[in-house]
Amino acid sequence: MAKSVMDRGSIKRYSNEAVFDELRKIYGGAYDKYRNDWETAGKLQVKEERPSHLLMELTSHCNMLCKMCYRNYVPERVEGYMKMEIVDKIVCEAKALKVPSIFLGAGSECLLHPEITLILKKFAEVGAMDYWMISNGSLLTHEISEAIIDAQLTVFSVSLDAATPETYEKIRGNGGKYNLETVTRNIMELINLRERKNKMFPRIRLSYVVMDENEHEVERFKKQWDEYVDMFDFQALTDYALYEKIIEDVSIEEDYHCPDPFSRIVINYKGDMHPCVSNFYRPEEPVNIQDMSIKEYWYSSAIEALRVAVKNRAFPKSCTRCVAARLAMENTKKW
Repeated sequence: MAKSVMDRGSIKRYSNEAVFDELRKIYGGAYDKYRNDWETAGKLQVKEERPSHLLMELTSHCNMLCKMCYRNYVPERVEGYMKMEIVDKIVCEAKALKVPSIFLGAGSECLLHPEITLILKKFAEVGAMDYWMISNGSLLTHEISEAIIDAQLTVFSVSLDAATPETYEKIRGNGGKYNLETVTRNIMELINLRERKNKMFPRIRLSYVVMDENEHEVERFKKQWDEYVDMFDFQALTDYALYEKIIEDVSIEEDYHCPDPFSRIVINYKGDMHPCVSNFYRPEEPVNIQDMSIKEYWYSSAIEALRVAVKNRAFPKSCTRCVAARLAMENTKKW
């Protein structure tokens, strides 16, 4: 399957352009406008009229402990699941705002949520042009695959990081409970079910964090999956072991531009909202969706002050923690 290549430094993406052409056929010029607006907001650091992208942490739980995951380096987290009343509120507000991009699965394993099939159905009501979910794929059942297809998910993304069972076991840290064979079978069953239903979506994306343990398998991985999936993302390792060393002396490059507060809102399982995708962003006073709407938060003085600070490169402490994590990524880049 022919794929174009996009290199953004820390991420190299191989993608089937036919997928995006299909979205353009469905949504017309609105799709290109949304993508252009998102790119422009990030590059020029200009606030969009409403967030282009809502990213949801449906649960704080995960069934794996991958060696490259930030969860190994953060304080003990309170475990929980997003309540359905919060899901309903997000869906209602996102639909009213006509948010064009919905992403489920930030920082955890979203398929652990006991109401995941209902959540997929509810977020489909937003009518987003891009509707993504990310998972490690280990809990993907026939029922969930049916729900994913019926919800018209645009992209189902699986973090895989290995071409062989031995490497998968080294990286995933699950004591052999979940293996590469199981995840591969789950992915192929979703693809086959989609074909039997004669559906275009979801398209399949695989992500691969390149590190010493799996660098030698990159080409093998591509060959294994090329004819079956639409997108590969090869990502540089963010070595969080370097994080505490770097944060003491963060030197921010002149060409560093943060796009997040100008185009995105992240909502965690408790309903707390913040304008940064980094797992290390910690607002001093979290704002909950039960107390303030998405629109009110987008135009709030707090987030506007953050935008001004970021644009003027007067980064607050919460931002330097995020930048330190990104610098750890740059220090271990494989290309």
